[in-house]
Amino acid sequence: MAFPKDPHVANDCEEAKQVAAVGRKMGLMEIEAKILDVNERALERTLLALGAKKNFDGTLAATIFNAPKGMVLRLRRETQGKSERLVLTVKKRVKRAVTKQMDEREIAVTDFYGTVRLLALLGYTIKKSATKHRTEYRRGNIHYCFDTYSGLPTFLEIEAPTEHAVLNAARELGFSQRDLKPWGGDRLFAYYGRGPRANAQPRR
Repeated sequence: MAFPKDPHVANDCEEAKQVAAVGRKMGLMEIEAKILDVNERALERTLLALGAKKNFDGTLAATIFNAPKGMVLRLRRETQGKSERLVLTVKKRVKRAVTKQMDEREIAVTDFYGTVRLLALLGYTIKKSATKHRTEYRRGNIHYCFDTYSGLPTFLEIEAPTEHAVLNAARELGFSQRDLKPWGGDRLFAYYGRGPRANAQPRR
């Protein structure tokens, strides 16, 4: 016996296909670079003088999963005061020259361990975890993030819509292109002879 097709389900499936097709072509480009061993207090004063506004001051706890080469699969807990946000992010490397450029897609989730279990069922196991404190300033569409991992010097990460904008933002703060590092977390930890916790279980 053949069951009649539900038009609502058919419409939902078709719409999902269209969204997926568009999503494959239209990711959000993450263009950023790091500047190591910065004087956070002095740079904060400069940013405020330039009109930047503090956007975030809290903790980022990232759980990284095993993923294909050139890709990052991350579940991050963002905590500021009593508020908390969970974000699942997929990144694919596009280019690494003066800046690190990644095709980035992310979605907010509400169940940390439920998401971890779902990813495990899909074959994605936990690779490592790391926690840092972040103070973020924003000026227009430029983000200035002061990040500090325990035991490591504070670094500044500048993110902007274009590589040229990242360079200009760095120059406004007194830095040159030679100061910019297009590094991810692994390269940063390797530079300081340290590493995030491998196969660590995220906190409850």
